[in-house]
Amino acid sequence: MTKSRRPHTLSRLRFVLFLLILPAATARAQQPFVTDDADTTPRRHFHFEFSNEFDLLQGSSFPSRKQNTADFELDYGLFDRVEIGIESPLLTIFNAPGTIPKTPSGVGDTNLSLKYNVLRERENSRMPAMAVAFNLELPTGDTKRQLGSGLADFYMNGILQKSLNRRSSCD
Repeated sequence: MTKSRRPHTLSRLRFVLFLLILPAATARAQQPFVTDDADTTPRRHFHFEFSNEFDLLQGSSFPSRKQNTADFELDYGLFDRVEIGIESPLLTIFNAPGTIPKTPSGVGDTNLSLKYNVLRERENSRMPAMAVAFNLELPTGDTKRQLGSGLADFYMNGILQKSLNRRSSCD
């Protein structure tokens, strides 16, 4: 890396670290564990992702005992290094016997996202790839059937990704 490129890279690193530390100062509770990679969808392309998660719920969630979340995500490369996305879960909640409704199912709260790739990883560089994502959760789930929170919410996610060798990476 040449000396003329180093200040620009350090400025980006400082900016990302500032964005990561600022919201942490006001955090008051454990947030859900979120994973993502620093890559963004190529410009003018779509990316579809599906995931499914089955959870045994805590006793404090009674009469809800189990939950299945089928998650559908569609991302679009808006610009180079910038993607927007929409994510909607299909929820099924399994309640204790005698509870009405026994198995509510439907669309949960919808998440809108914007991700910016601050720095791409370069071969033979020690610097990791870096990205910042902003997410806005909209209250689209039915609160009466326990399928949504009823509240709009937002969060930011800082992402660092470093390849360990040509075949693996640490996200």
